[in-house]
Amino acid sequence: MSYLHIPKKGKIYSVNEGNAKNWDGPTAKFVEKCKFPKDGSPAKSLRYIGR
Repeated sequence: MSYLHIPKKGKIYSVNEGNAKNWDGPTAKFVEKCKFPKDGSPAKSLRYIGR
């Protein structure tokens, strides 16, 4: 099994939100936190790289 490691700092996140209905709870929660942080930090920018 492989694991995804996410840095604690960064300004950009990259996901295909078209697949959001298939995400598990922790993934959806992480993306929501990137878009709408509740700790006063700035929101992250979305960057999607695909075809």
